[in-house]
Amino acid sequence: MPVSFPSMRKTAFALHAFNVKTSNPMDVASDPIIGLMCLLWWQEAINKIYPNRSMEQPIAQVLASTIFHHKISKADLKF
Repeated sequence: MPVSFPSMRKTAFALHAFNVKTSNPMDVASDPIIGLMCLLWWQEAINKIYPNRSMEQPIAQVLASTIFHHKISKADLKF
């Protein structure tokens, strides 16, 4: 299947946004507990994405589309 630049851009955006949200929330949040809550939310979001349940959060929606389109395993998204 040929890869188009718009689809590559969408994939890169989804993975980069997920990385930004999960890479250092403890450093960005005003309170480490809030950072931990963010990580727990993303863990729950990933757990919802894999049985193909819908998500309302925009980054999670794009990430879900990317996951299914590129067949990304749940293990690849561990943090």
